[in-house]
Amino acid sequence: MTEFFRKHPVFGFYLLAFLLSWLGRVPLMLSSYGLFTLDNPLVATLLFGLGGVAPTLAAVIMIALLKSGESLFAPFRRWRVGVQWYLIALLTPFPVMVLALSIAGALPGGLAP
Repeated sequence: MTEFFRKHPVFGFYLLAFLLSWLGRVPLMLSSYGLFTLDNPLVATLLFGLGGVAPTLAAVIMIALLKSGESLFAPFRRWRVGVQWYLIALLTPFPVMVLALSIAGALPGGLAP
């Protein structure tokens, strides 16, 4: 199976992405039709989230399969930048979002419902 994914990495990625996303979505769909019961909201949330992160998980799995001898995070060791740049990259989106929402709220019509 691993050899197949190494020969066909793009197909393998799409296959894994669809399988993982449907693994999360099929129980939710069956539950909505009453064919399956999901009483625990945490399980339903996790299944819904699995569908959203499935492409990312598929990419991580494919990288791990294709680079079996290397560490998955080996490319990040080559990027030698200061800690301040990581902090800027991680902390900038929140103030930008707050600024965008503030501007949208100040415009006529306010925020969209």
